[in-house]
Amino acid sequence: MKIVLSRPLYLLLLSGSVCFAQLPSGDIPTKQELQTLRAEMIDGKRRALTLARAAGAASSAALPRGYDANYYRLDLSFDIPDTSITGVLDMRATSLMDGLTAVDLDFAANMVVDSITGAADFHHHGDTLTISLPVAADNGAAFNFSISYHGKPQASGFGAFGFGSHGTSNAPIIWSLSEPYGARAWWPCNDTPSDKADSADIILTVPNSLFAVSNGSLVSTVTN
Repeated sequence: MKIVLSRPLYLLLLSGSVCFAQLPSGDIPTKQELQTLRAEMIDGKRRALTLARAAGAASSAALPRGYDANYYRLDLSFDIPDTSITGVLDMRATSLMDGLTAVDLDFAANMVVDSITGAADFHHHGDTLTISLPVAADNGAAFNFSISYHGKPQASGFGAFGFGSHGTSNAPIIWSLSEPYGARAWWPCNDTPSDKADSADIILTVPNSLFAVSNGSLVSTVTN
């Protein structure tokens, strides 16, 4: 099943939050279960963000990078037994300076970049993905590229993303909690609230047994 969502996206882009849960008949989570899960997610993120700020990662993410992120298109699929994701991130941005030759994005070091179209070259060092533009972009010029990637997002550390279970039957649940920083754990982006994209499209491909939830307005549901 493929779920497509679009605008408004500010909350999604700031938090990078989506959730997928299997809801079989008779095993819908109770209000108490949901409250407990939410409390655990918030506590985990609070501790992770405290560590990140102490290391100076949050402050460095907010530094000006010479561009304005305008649009993201995030297409995700999930391998539950492997606890991994495969994604394609299309990004459109505008240069804020003359002679912009490279773009830095935040992306967790453990994730794998398979290829990038619309780039002259790229390097993934630590939690920074540097993309060289094929042509230097002057102030006001638009540019775009597409990043194919995969990996196992981490629930601990700077981001928060997890594969878990709930209910008496241990039904699978996939969740994220990535505000105000931490979306870099599972998709490449300018991971700072100071650069709000104008819009985004979120495409989620999941088994029919799962129910997809995200910010945005539902555009379509496709049964593959």
